[in-house]
Amino acid sequence: MTDDELLQIIEMADRYKLPTLDLSDEKITSLPSGISKWTKLPPEIGKLTHLKELNLAGNGLDIFPEEIMKLENLETLCLNNNNIKTIPPEIINLKKLTRLYIRFNRFETIGTAIGSLKNLKVLDLGHNQLSALPDEIGDLTNLTVLSVESNNLITLPFKIGNLTNLKSLSLKGNRLVSPPPEIVALGIKPILDYLMAGLDNNCKNWNVKLFIVGKKETGKKSLLNILSDEKDKEHVPDNQNSNIQTLNLPHPSEPDTIMRL
Repeated sequence: MTDDELLQIIEMADRYKLPTLDLSDEKITSLPSGISKWTKLPPEIGKLTHLKELNLAGNGLDIFPEEIMKLENLETLCLNNNNIKTIPPEIINLKKLTRLYIRFNRFETIGTAIGSLKNLKVLDLGHNQLSALPDEIGDLTNLTVLSVESNNLITLPFKIGNLTNLKSLSLKGNRLVSPPPEIVALGIKPILDYLMAGLDNNCKNWNVKLFIVGKKETGKKSLLNILSDEKDKEHVPDNQNSNIQTLNLPHPSEPDTIMRL
């Protein structure tokens, strides 16, 4: 696609006030000799302030297009499969954005400005090179889908515990230590509970594996119920499958500290 052809598409989108514009690589059918991808966008695309959906996936973009920051009515933005490394602070201009897809790029960090996109419901950061997430992601309380799979994450910000509307949380392909794999395996609610506990200044996270072993029907489940303050819980036979639970115990020497085991 030549520059002139791209400008014609943009002019047509402007003339007819199209709400959706798909410029992903799947829509590029002809390219001039020696050119296989774009590296930047023409400034004219900033005139399309009526756009609600914009797809720029797979175009070899090296930077987050600054022209997009003028599209104040944008609700869905797809920049998958590019070479982008950073999100500029000007992204705060896209206040109506509800879905942001930037998987398969080269992001090493995500700026704190991401926390200003209060209407975000879907945030896909998968398959990048992120070693940390900003605390401000925990301010995106409308998120229902968060993917950070296949990055270099070791810990998650405790503030992610605030994202109580999450229905999907993809963490696979990282080297997470906090939350530990045992918690991650239990699903979204235990993960959020673990992270929320980290926000409590009077709560230290004591990561301990406690195994209660013994012969059948010798009271292992009853002991676990007593430790977890569930004395009135209906008796559960010892021969059922093992499970993982969280125990809230007072610290023996720090009266204001609760140990969550």
